[in-house]
Formats: sequence, structure tokens, C-alpha cells
Amino acid sequence: MPEDISPDSRLVARSLIALCLISPSALADQPVGSDPELRSAYCVPVLEWQVQKYRQIVMNTEGWQQNAPTPELKEQATSLSADMRKTLDSLESALKRVNAYLQSHTQQARSDARSAARAHGEEDVVEVQAKANQCAAQCGLPEHGVPGNEKEQACVSSCTNQDLVARMRACTSPSWL
Repeated sequence: MPEDISPDSRLVARSLIALCLISPSALADQPVGSDPELRSAYCVPVLEWQVQKYRQIVMNTEGWQQNAPTPELKEQATSLSADMRKTLDSLESALKRVNAYLQSHTQQARSDARSAARAHGEEDVVEVQAKANQCAAQCGLPEHGVPGNEKEQACVSSCTNQDLVARMRACTSPSWL
């Protein structure tokens, strides 16, 4: 990435790659496991990470909106901000549902299993971030970090761990609750 790109913009670019890999609208729910309590425990860190990243993106798009040099760019930033806010609202809702479910289903004997499921979710978050950075470099993505053409999209898709993506993507719509 060029040096005139701010560190915040670089962070957003890498976050966008990772989030594009697991965005809620990209695929239907994929099974993570059949136990609702363990699926929920796995999804808490996954959803917390997604919420954090989308909050950063919303803040940045609102900044881009205010500083857009042309009306066309301002309109694009406004539309992007609205889309990101809608996704953020959906993710926050899913996180609240999962947390509420876990609070109402506490079983002391299962705390080790829940801890292991949560740790697995945390490990997957780290892995998807690393994979996003690797894919961006491998695919030579533009400085904003989002694949813009079919060749770039195919490259990102080919370097992605599809099982990991499906597991994390399932958290965005906790239909098992």
C-alpha cells in the first residue's frame, strides 16, 4: 500500500477483506455444530470481532462522508455508511441474542466445553485476520483492500479457508436459538 494511506485506512482495508469473507449476506447458514449452547459460545468472540470491525468501518465511512471532495463521492460514502450501519445493527442483534441465550442456559458441568468452544471462536478470528492479510498480499488487491474485479474475487476465494468462513458466517444468523 502506498505510504500516503493512513494506518486507519489500512486497518479498515484489511478488516473489509476479512469481513467480506464472512459477511452475513454472502452465504446461507452453515452448520457449526448441533449443540446450541456450544455453537453460541463459539459465536460470541466471532460476533464481538465482527461488531468491533463494523463499528470502525462505520466511523471511517462517516468521516469519508464528511470529507468527500465531490457530491458523487459523498453520496457513495453515505450509501456505504448506511449499508455498514445496517449490517452492524444486524450483528449487534445477533450478539445480544447469543449472549442472552448463554445467560439463560448456564450449566456448571459444561463450563469447560463452553470455554473450549469460545477459545475455538477466538482462534478462528485470529486465523481469518491472518488469512485476510495473506490474501490481500497474494492477490495484489488495491489499496482499499476490497476485491474489485472477477480476477481479484476469484483469487481471494481461492486463498480462503472455506470451512473456516462457513463456520464463522453461520454466527451472523443464530437460527439455532
